[in-house]
This record gives sequence, structure tokens and C-alpha cells, in this order.
Amino acid sequence: GINTIIIVNNNSGFSQCEPNIKRVYGKTKGNAEEMYKFSDINFSRIAEEMGCAGIRVKRPEDISTAMEKALSSNLPTVIEVITDINCKAQL
Repeated sequence: GINTIIIVNNNSGFSQCEPNIKRVYGKTKGNAEEMYKFSDINFSRIAEEMGCAGIRVKRPEDISTAMEKALSSNLPTVIEVITDINCKAQL
């Protein structure tokens, strides 16, 4: 009965692991990318299949609308934000 809002950063992988995976496995045979990249998974759809609300956001300007929908849904909600795995943080 707790209507939480969970925001998922979906960049189709675990890019935060990429440097260490390449460092450790970079010289072995095979494709190191298979360890941190995955196929297109729709986490908002998975949430809906579990009885929650699911909202998929593809544009930054749609995040506030997604938050408003989540707050008014009266359900636990997953907001899935689609991002680019190759994007690097600007510090």
C-alpha cells in the first residue's frame, strides 16, 4: 500500500562498470561489451505487468509531466528514463 515512485536510468547497460570490465577483460577473447550492455528492456512495461504504474520518458522535458502522473496515479510507479550509454557526466 505504499505508493512509491522509483526512477530508473535505462541506458541499456551498466556503463558505470565499463572501465573496470574493459581493464580486467579487455585482452581476453570474446566481446567484453556483453558483460555491461543488454538488449532493449522496457522497465515501465515490467512495472505494469506487476500491477504498478509504468511511465517511459524519452525526452528530458517530459520528466516533470511523468512525475505529476506518478504522484496522481495512486499506485507504486516506475518512471523509466531512457538515456544514452555513451553519455559521460560533466563535472
